[in-house]
Amino acid sequence: MIDRLRRRRYLLAYELWLDLYGTRRGQRRELTRALRANLDDAAAREGTAAALRGLGPARRLASDEAAALRDRRRPAWAVGSAAAGMTAIALLLVGLLSTVAFIDGVNARSGGGSASGGLTLLPFSEVSVDRANGGLAVGLSGQPLPYLALLLVVFLVASRSWRVLRAARSRPTEDR
Repeated sequence: MIDRLRRRRYLLAYELWLDLYGTRRGQRRELTRALRANLDDAAAREGTAAALRGLGPARRLASDEAAALRDRRRPAWAVGSAAAGMTAIALLLVGLLSTVAFIDGVNARSGGGSASGGLTLLPFSEVSVDRANGGLAVGLSGQPLPYLALLLVVFLVASRSWRVLRAARSRPTEDR
């Protein structure tokens, strides 16, 4: 039972690293299928633990396999998506923390009333806070286009999208 779990964990890690190194889904499935068959053969001969030790870390094995298959002309769309997603999460976190700090500043001053102002860490945005009748109303407004443009630039740079143009230019033209 434990050997099956170790085998499964190794295969999952191997497939994850292949994915992160940009291996296409079909190639990834074929490589994982071949590794599974080889691992089963080796485990029958010498045991699962010894077979896994003989393979070494899943990351290194996946890196070697991916390097052999890698098409340097192909963009890494998954990497670009992940980078843009992490950037979006970071922007949201900065916006949340800045808004909370602004609200704390309004609450720290004496008396009720309302206040509004821009956020230093997020240009093109504005927070308004209204304290009245024992309640608190908060509004966040701003221009989303600069942030969408930033996410697009991060996506294009991280995915190395210019490779599409290089691949298109390097294709041989057919004679008519």
